[in-house]
Amino acid sequence: MNAGLASETRIAAPDWHRCPECDAADSWQTARRHRFSPFGAVLLAVLAFWSALAGWLLGFGYVLAAVLISSSVVAMIATRTAEICEVCGFVRPGGQ
Repeated sequence: MNAGLASETRIAAPDWHRCPECDAADSWQTARRHRFSPFGAVLLAVLAFWSALAGWLLGFGYVLAAVLISSSVVAMIATRTAEICEVCGFVRPGGQ
């Protein structure tokens, strides 16, 4: 009788704790994202390089290059981490 009561009163994990792929509860590990597209940040860094080179050659300054490299750093930091399910490897972006 106590075993039946214990199974009925067991508290389930909330939906946001469960993996949508394998339904494992509390198996999230925060890690560096390994499945993301860094091309936005890389493109901004490349544009910053060419802007700095053009500013040096043509003498119009480095303000645009500074803005572009700052934007690149912000974009890279904002998309750097994710939560990964330890059971199946599902990646939940942004560490929700």
